[in-house]
Amino acid sequence: MNNVLIIDDEELIRQGIKKRIISYELNIGTIFEGSNGIQALELLKNNKIHIALVDINIPFINGLEFIKEGIKLSRDTIFIIISGYDNFSYAQKAIEYGVFRYILKPINKNQLKETLIEAINLLGEKADENDDKLNPLTKRILTEVNNNYSNCEYSLLDLAKSVGFSESYISKTLKKDIGMTFNEYLTSIRIEMAKKILMTEGKLTTVNEVAKRVGYSNQHYFSQVFKKHIGATPSEIM
Repeated sequence: MNNVLIIDDEELIRQGIKKRIISYELNIGTIFEGSNGIQALELLKNNKIHIALVDINIPFINGLEFIKEGIKLSRDTIFIIISGYDNFSYAQKAIEYGVFRYILKPINKNQLKETLIEAINLLGEKADENDDKLNPLTKRILTEVNNNYSNCEYSLLDLAKSVGFSESYISKTLKKDIGMTFNEYLTSIRIEMAKKILMTEGKLTTVNEVAKRVGYSNQHYFSQVFKKHIGATPSEIM
């Protein structure tokens, strides 16, 4: 799943972009929002952000300066500018900083979708390259989690017993190789599977049934986690 950060000082614009992204039904995980440059840097620092959609005219630190600093914090993040400024000097700076695309407002729906698809494909290529570099233990850990995510009682202790390494060693290995903790990876798998079920089966199932199928015994908690990661409730996706 690819996490997205939307940075714009106007909430209506952020919400509009978020709704469009959800409607595209792409491989998108959590959608974060930032209203200014300082807040956006904190979000980038404390979360795994795959794609950042950045307005230039934001408070405290403008979009270009945010990108300049953001690249230092997260070299794997793909930065896309969405701006109302059709200014050649801005475009030059964007190219200099390694920005992936420069999209002008008002946003063309198809252009945004195509740009996101290109970015996701690029991330996929990078992920394939990185996957080849994963050590055998990490690959085995990920396989174990993928095979057991539907068990609501599945824990790091269960994983440790199955692979024969301590919980602390597994945690360090995961954080080093994929940048996520055990719980973060388990949650990402569960939410991704839930999203697929909701989008394919829709009204043929219930939110409670989906929650159980992906490892949540509590429907209310599942709905909270789902909305936090996807930006919409399970019912809204059905």
